Amino acid sequence: MRKAIVAMAAAGMLVLAGVGMARADDGIGFGNVNFHGVYPFALHGTTIDTPDVPMAGGGILRPDGKGNFSGSLNVNVGGIVCSSDIAGTYSIAANGTGTLAITSTSNTCTGVPADYDLVMFNGRHVDLFSTDSGSVVSINAARRRADLR
Repeated sequence: MRKAIVAMAAAGMLVLAGVGMARADDGIGFGNVNFHGVYPFALHGTTIDTPDVPMAGGGILRPDGKGNFSGSLNVNVGGIVCSSDIAGTYSIAANGTGTLAITSTSNTCTGVPADYDLVMFNGRHVDLFSTDSGSVVSINAARRRADLR
């Protein structure tokens, strides 16, 4: 009986350990090629100032599958609304983790971080979090259904 409980507990831990694993659609792994199409996103966070300033917004990312993206951003930072076109670069490793950097904007959106780490899930869903000091921001993006091919 004790062996059965230990075996069940071990199996449960293995299942839980695999819950958050990123996997590519083809089972081979990830790369920049998996991040393409149109990804609407929601942004939430705060700047870490005195006092802290909340921010929320959304927009569109258009990654090209080759490490570059364009898009648009609409964000409210502490009551100040900003809209901007954005562009930048990204890199995705075989395990589904990577980085994204906003390298140009059409308008200065004060307080919005430029650098992010990311995790890709199933080639369709991407979560990002800021790595810039002075802010805590998360972005949740999912490829539009029409772009799932």
